[in-house]
Amino acid sequence: MLSDSDDSINIPQRKRPRFKKRLTYEETDQEFKERYRFTRRLFQLLLNEVEDALEKQRQKDSDLSAKQKLLIALRFYSSGHYYYSLGDMQGVHKSTICRVVREVTHVLNESLHEYIKWPDSQRERLEMSRRFFEAGIPGIPNICGLIDGTYVNITPPSEYEAQFVNRHHNHAINAMAVCGADMEFLYLSSRWPGSTNDCRVLRNSSPHDRFENGWRPFDNAVLLGDSIYPRKRWLIPRAQWLIPGVVPRAQAHLYYESHAKIRSKVERCFALWKGRFRILKEAIRVNDPTYAAVIIKVTAYLHNFLIKRRIPEENDDEEILEEEMLEEE
Repeated sequence: MLSDSDDSINIPQRKRPRFKKRLTYEETDQEFKERYRFTRRLFQLLLNEVEDALEKQRQKDSDLSAKQKLLIALRFYSSGHYYYSLGDMQGVHKSTICRVVREVTHVLNESLHEYIKWPDSQRERLEMSRRFFEAGIPGIPNICGLIDGTYVNITPPSEYEAQFVNRHHNHAINAMAVCGADMEFLYLSSRWPGSTNDCRVLRNSSPHDRFENGWRPFDNAVLLGDSIYPRKRWLIPRAQWLIPGVVPRAQAHLYYESHAKIRSKVERCFALWKGRFRILKEAIRVNDPTYAAVIIKVTAYLHNFLIKRRIPEENDDEEILEEEMLEEE
């Protein structure tokens, strides 16, 4: 028998780690769609686009698969729950949830950025203008998009906290977007803190620079905006015709009615986007505002992905908008 004076070293046997049973809630199509906001078909299309990038970052055999990682991230975007709540639901530790969400967010941001842009073909751009015209009473011609801003609340940052307090006294990011006729995003900026004025966000945006330098999606194209925006050759705010003694009252009334009806699409776009990804409704619970801004962009990419890749049977826009309106009431 060996004594304490022996030179032998007793190395304790290492315990193998225990992993919880990981859950994905794929029992029925309806359950899958309710939890992840994607149908199985659309989820598989998304997975096909990012699977290789996610698999490259897989470190060990016991790590999560690309499918599991993407499901965890979609659950985070669609619910906005705390990490420990998601961990309990998915059977994964909260630190793993944090790491996976950040990893998937980075991959989606790199892989899906082409989903936010003006239509490629001239025919599609003119078709969008026609649909905008038909939405008005009697209609405003040559509309190429609707511009507006919205606040997305975040947790108070540790640095420059006062810069993120908006006029509602919430910590937020001021996101500016240009919306298309299908309530898709043609442009989105999420890099400005909540205290920044909408006009400043516009002045420092790429659409402003491109339109000021003469670029147009088609000839004589214009954007419609709220009354806070300045009047420009390419931007028509709601107050443009508010000129007493110059524009007849009846004509101004028709203009306002048409402008309001067309521009309601951008409000519906924001409601659909935030209803689909509930993380945008409360507050994005991450410590870094830059990371929060990337999450905002990624959810916008996913919003456009759903609009562009879905089939009529998968269209749940009106259902989501009805839920949003009921909550607001």
